[in-house]
Amino acid sequence: MRSLVSTLRSAPAALTRSRADRRARAVCPVDSWAFAPAYTDGRCPLCGWAPQGYVYSPPLLTPYDRYWAAMAGIAAISVIMLIAVVIAFSRG
Repeated sequence: MRSLVSTLRSAPAALTRSRADRRARAVCPVDSWAFAPAYTDGRCPLCGWAPQGYVYSPPLLTPYDRYWAAMAGIAAISVIMLIAVVIAFSRG
């Protein structure tokens, strides 16, 4: 019970921390390149240096591929239209 309460209390802090991480900026000491670690998988895009203390967590739907969802939606709508046309011709 105690761990559940501590988890619920720390949830708003975790959300605030993840929002702050999206705006975080880092400067690579190797090549002096300023970058946002949230958009480069937590590493410098030029040399691969990772800032200490920054924990990269990808967005929730990163592995979700929109192409296949769109194809499934188009297929479902096509089947629904096929059923509607068959019903319309059979009654008419």
